Amino acid sequence: MNDDDSTAVTLFFGDGTRRFNLSADVMPELEAQCGGIGALVYRFHARPNVSFTFADLLTVLRLGLIGGGTPPQVAARIVDTYAARRPVVESFPVALAVLNSKWFGAAATEADIAQAEADAKTDDALSNSIAEGN
Repeated sequence: MNDDDSTAVTLFFGDGTRRFNLSADVMPELEAQCGGIGALVYRFHARPNVSFTFADLLTVLRLGLIGGGTPPQVAARIVDTYAARRPVVESFPVALAVLNSKWFGAAATEADIAQAEADAKTDDALSNSIAEGN
């Protein structure tokens, strides 16, 4: 077990189960593209004003895959296919779990995924209600 294994998480994403890890090797690129890890985690967790960007979401997923052992070109293709071209609500729980595994350790992610999915459904229902004028 290397030092990064405590932050690695295996999740279903796209068409299969994949290993994600915001390992020490990818953290400089993550912070260069998204800002400091603390600010990034806050943007994903801040309620009710979640303020992450779409680029944040895609970067967390792509670098998480690379840190988990997926070749960079393959990671880019997977993220383009299953996140960039799909509704955000589908990939948000995965990105949140990847961030949470770096912040809290991989053991915390299962409950976080369930909570993120519940939050996303609530947010989606609220958005639909607002769009319908209710």
